[in-house]
Amino acid sequence: MNEWQPIETAPRDREIIGLFTNGGIESVRLLWYMSKKDAIDYGQGIEDEGWWSMRSSVTDEMVEPTHWIPLPKFPKL
Repeated sequence: MNEWQPIETAPRDREIIGLFTNGGIESVRLLWYMSKKDAIDYGQGIEDEGWWSMRSSVTDEMVEPTHWIPLPKFPKL
């Protein structure tokens, strides 16, 4: 599966490549799903059901992706 899929079909148990709009610019980043339990465990205390997150410098940011694709297979080292 190498075609972009709707974000609703994305797995929430591993990192994905996500497409979202950031300030009117389409962006592609490595994303992961931050569950409510994850947020509490990491001390964020946010009461949302969960959200997609990306690392930006030293902080995690909530994003609202519309589509996703899986990470490619890594090469053998």
